[in-house]
Amino acid sequence: RSAQLPVPGSDLPGVIDSEKALDLAELPKSMVVVGGGVIGMEMACIFQGFGVFVEVIEMMPKILPPVDREVTDLLTRIVERQGDEGSREREKFRKSGKAGEKTRKWSTLKNGVSRTASGEYVLVAVGRVPATEGLGLEGMGIAMNQKAVVTDATLRTSLPWVYAPGDVNGKHLLAHVAYKEAEVAVQNICGEHATIDYRVVPNCIFSFPEIASVGLTEDEAKAQGYRVRCGRFPFRANGKALIEGEVEGFVKIVSDEKSGEILGVHIIGPSASNLIGEGILAMGLEATPQEIASAIHPHPTLSEAVMEAAEAVFGSPLHFVEGGIR
Repeated sequence: RSAQLPVPGSDLPGVIDSEKALDLAELPKSMVVVGGGVIGMEMACIFQGFGVFVEVIEMMPKILPPVDREVTDLLTRIVERQGDEGSREREKFRKSGKAGEKTRKWSTLKNGVSRTASGEYVLVAVGRVPATEGLGLEGMGIAMNQKAVVTDATLRTSLPWVYAPGDVNGKHLLAHVAYKEAEVAVQNICGEHATIDYRVVPNCIFSFPEIASVGLTEDEAKAQGYRVRCGRFPFRANGKALIEGEVEGFVKIVSDEKSGEILGVHIIGPSASNLIGEGILAMGLEATPQEIASAIHPHPTLSEAVMEAAEAVFGSPLHFVEGGIR
């Protein structure tokens, strides 16, 4: 279920979550989105695409905090250019002071300066939490981590005959992860020994443009002690992206300089959620950028951008040099 925001006014009419946003009978003229995470940015892009003026408020220094910084920097520039605005910090909701006005306001207070964002609706998108209340799990002796059921790599709980695949375990609240976890759980129930590799879980954000990633960001890899080599290839240098008129974005590959192992793949641009499949397979098979680059990719396709990002790890993409297209 949608996480609740513990601030005054959260229960006012016009303060909605993502599910209620999809049930609106008509488009508002304006909307304030509280939370610049995955759901918040997807909702912001959807409503902005329909012509709604959207303001996104995020308490962290950047939107989509877990996403690679270069990716979020580009998305921020794109949505701001299209008319969205962004601000940070939070305090409370309040109604408009004008009688009959259908405006809800989000008041902020930072460094002694008050600022108010106004919209016909305030959409609260601060994440989702497992809906485990009232199931009596603690009384059964099942270990919990706040609202999430604790599971191991086989999806077993602290009671070895009880399994908990899906959002209920709080690991990755994603449908494709839930499907795979359910398969792993059933295999173990049937006597096999199966585990799930959370190292290669893909994350897709259906913003405009799409974002998809797997593995570590550049900052995460450096924080873990890796010396990294990154390759980037822009879609504006890709023939199929030019044909489709969708040239915003790039493919970025993060690799370990010492071993050549691919540590992460990050894509923002057309069909990112489809293209990330190659990165998932490459990481699962412990492939290197050289192996991706050596595989012939069909032309003209968006997949060539993945190949050329792999070539760029070593500074040699065919169709792009720093500063311009070849």
